[in-house]
Amino acid sequence: MATSAENGFSLIEVLVSIFILAVGVVGAAAMQLSALRTAQQSAFQTTAAHLALEMAEAMLATPVGAHANPYLGLDYQATGHPAAATHHCYGKDTACDAKELAGFEIQNFLERLTRELPDARVRICQDAQPWDEAARQYRWDCRHSSNAAIAIKLAWARQESATHSEAMNIKPLFVLMLALPAK
Repeated sequence: MATSAENGFSLIEVLVSIFILAVGVVGAAAMQLSALRTAQQSAFQTTAAHLALEMAEAMLATPVGAHANPYLGLDYQATGHPAAATHHCYGKDTACDAKELAGFEIQNFLERLTRELPDARVRICQDAQPWDEAARQYRWDCRHSSNAAIAIKLAWARQESATHSEAMNIKPLFVLMLALPAK
């Protein structure tokens, strides 16, 4: 007749199988977390592209002179919510000159940037070389020259737990280059 040890599993076998199952569950959870972070950064990249394209369209649509372009020189670090626009330029009963329209567009852009990207920063300038080959990343400073293209540089915190000093030191993650229209 068979003994009871032959009819079941030993305690060691049960513990080993539980350990293997736990390792598999932890691994699956880690992969899921990594996928969620990647999806979030992809969404931020898409949002940055949309915001930069909207700003580029606003810049091209607003008739301002190149020497007094209010868009150039914009350097903004989101530290909260920017003040609401005091003057609205949309609607049939509004009248805005080019400078007021540009200010209104910039204010709307900054409000959306602050709302949609964590610890966002933007810089718009003429830049002949936004890529730093030695550091293999984009740079915030602008290498201005007379025929340099306009660069819209955007960055955001890559992790929600970033400290304020870490958020201030992030490099541009998205750069949109605009060719200057021929004169």
